[in-house]
Amino acid sequence: MYTFQNFGVEFEKRTLKNGSSLFLFRKSGAPLYIRASVNAGTRWNNIPGTAHFVEHMIIAGSKKFPSKNLLVEEIEKVGGEISASTNFDTISVNAQVAEKNDLSIAIDILNEMLRNSLFDPSVIENERGAILSELRSKKSNPNRYVFDLFSSLVFQNTYMKYPTLGNEESNRQIDISAIKNFYSDYFSPERITYIACGDIEIDKLENSLENSIKFNTSIRNSLPPIPETIRERRIDVEYFENKETHFKFGFRADTLLLKEKVALFIIGDLLAVGRASILATELRYKRGLVYTVYGSTQFFSGVGSLSISTSCSEEKTQQTIDIICEELDKIYKNGINEESLNFSKRKILKSKFIEMQTASSWVNVNDQYLNNLAVEKSNIIDLMNIVENITSQEVNQIFRKYIKPGSSYLAVCGKNSADSLNLKH
Repeated sequence: MYTFQNFGVEFEKRTLKNGSSLFLFRKSGAPLYIRASVNAGTRWNNIPGTAHFVEHMIIAGSKKFPSKNLLVEEIEKVGGEISASTNFDTISVNAQVAEKNDLSIAIDILNEMLRNSLFDPSVIENERGAILSELRSKKSNPNRYVFDLFSSLVFQNTYMKYPTLGNEESNRQIDISAIKNFYSDYFSPERITYIACGDIEIDKLENSLENSIKFNTSIRNSLPPIPETIRERRIDVEYFENKETHFKFGFRADTLLLKEKVALFIIGDLLAVGRASILATELRYKRGLVYTVYGSTQFFSGVGSLSISTSCSEEKTQQTIDIICEELDKIYKNGINEESLNFSKRKILKSKFIEMQTASSWVNVNDQYLNNLAVEKSNIIDLMNIVENITSQEVNQIFRKYIKPGSSYLAVCGKNSADSLNLKH
């Protein structure tokens, strides 16, 4: 059985007086990394791209630091850094400093971003230009764009079909009122989870957060309905004038259960993570059809997916897809054997001791399991113990539940047409 002591970490949790949750992974000698994860992701957008635009604006200047440069200089003067990101569930802002003596600077920066952003109308057009450039950059790169295409296909005809960035048309519609309204509707203490790792006492961190970051609002923390599964089409193609076809093949996997998430993670690992995976062996080493292949799972509150990403020549695309389907059919019919399962379990468990060496990794890996919207509050240690104990019968049962024939999706960026491609699983 794995414990936090295996990693030299102590895990503590508190609920702040204002309703925010606080989780600390205390690690001796580690720098301090703090994330404020706000339940204000893209699933709450009225206009696609609004949450992402708000993310840009909250780090674009505050009352105390009127420009992004001043905000950044304040933390960089002690060797720290700030960052922010948006996904379906959350907007996250992060502050990292070298040691607990710099805690006041990190908290001050978080407070300015969370509570005192200027939302300066004169800055909006600059940020709009940056976002439009970001969109065009992604749209010109098939290896990146295929991720958005796959997501829009999996969640087709639902409110979650839009990518995090929205599109050019929607971003031109977002004005100062839309930004301020979104902020006032979703930024409140009940919707914030603080996740931190570093060499610091939880009492000190709790007191600093409570005394420094004070909201005047209280907004109920609730989740929009989980979007239904609509399968009007299973294949989407975006034309790219490239010699190489990039595609993402996968399945929707809506689950709230940690054991199911773990099983799907193992399945993705077996299929296409690492040089010894099933599809790396079949597609690269036996046939030379691809250079790389990668399997991944992605989970948000109540929704998720398992996918396989790769690229190949235009004329070999259908052959590559057929081989993937054939391997899935074999597992669906015959199951994953004990030897393969144990290989994957050992690899996953050992790799965590390599991965979990930094303060940021403890925050990043645990974020989705500790967020206020998570039905089963859990952490990386819970996940590792499920990996260790899950049986082949359980993994095969979950495989057949989610990776069943007729439920796959295919997103393609290349010269292929949708009519020229078909799915055999």
